[in-house]
Amino acid sequence: MTKAAGVTPGEIQTIDYSWGEIDFSVSPMDKMMLAESAPSYGSYNMDIEPDDIDVTDTVTVVWEIS
Repeated sequence: MTKAAGVTPGEIQTIDYSWGEIDFSVSPMDKMMLAESAPSYGSYNMDIEPDDIDVTDTVTVVWEIS
């Protein structure tokens, strides 16, 4: 882009990293929960399908140009 604009990039003036925290919640099943959900013959079938995690980030860098 600098070549197309006919300028030369210089030193970095600022870097703005706009970050945020990602919180994950985990709730493991305890033995009592398993006992309540299991049939009397001691087996249980849990239909679990994990979700995808999409993460994006933004960084703004300002250079000196000449």
